[in-house]
Amino acid sequence: MDLEEVYLRNIDQKLQQNNSLQEETNKLLKEILRELMSKKS
Repeated sequence: MDLEEVYLRNIDQKLQQNNSLQEETNKLLKEILRELMSKKS
């Protein structure tokens, strides 16, 4: 495995981690919004 391959694999893993985190964040934000909306009404 050459350096470029290692580099690309690393970037790929980081992107996947970021995507997962972003999905979690979105879920949490939706929950928070739902809570806030239900308290308001």
